[in-house]
Amino acid sequence: MRKKTLRDLKARRLTALAFNAGIEITRDIAVHEAGHAVVAEFVGRRVRRVSVGFTARHIGGVTECVAKIYLNHELPNAFAVCCAGMVAGMLFSKQTCEQIEEGSQGDMEEIRRLLDQAIALAAEAGWIGAPPTTEQFLPHAVKIGAAKAREILETECAKKAVNYLADCLLTERSISGDRVREIIGRSSGEKAA
Repeated sequence: MRKKTLRDLKARRLTALAFNAGIEITRDIAVHEAGHAVVAEFVGRRVRRVSVGFTARHIGGVTECVAKIYLNHELPNAFAVCCAGMVAGMLFSKQTCEQIEEGSQGDMEEIRRLLDQAIALAAEAGWIGAPPTTEQFLPHAVKIGAAKAREILETECAKKAVNYLADCLLTERSISGDRVREIIGRSSGEKAA
């Protein structure tokens, strides 16, 4: 038997706290993460793994993509991936706006991080005048990302993929990127390998 680590203890504590607070892994959380994964694959980001559950750092879910440094022309795709969970929640679940907003706080932080990087790169490249702040750009970035995510998620293939992936997440809890691509392929009518 493997020795327990501090991470294991933290995960166990979070699970107990979540259970005591009445938090459970629901279809809404699975839909949120499935939205991120499907949009990521549609815009060319390779998903490494998508998971729902309780970890040492999260209650809910995580979609991990292969690390990528974005060029400015790729930022709309990055914003779409960040907004996809929120958009999937609006399209495919019965969550209230407040629940969707609460569940998307980490996604907003990721958009802020991407904007900080873009602004720093623009400043290094010789931005003339005072560069805009992250908070000035944030509403525009969310609007761009949400529109692109919605455009993708409203396609028939993406709808089927999100719903099937969410169902799989509820039973499997963690799905590899290869399995995500297989699910999307099946949803688009391709034969699975």
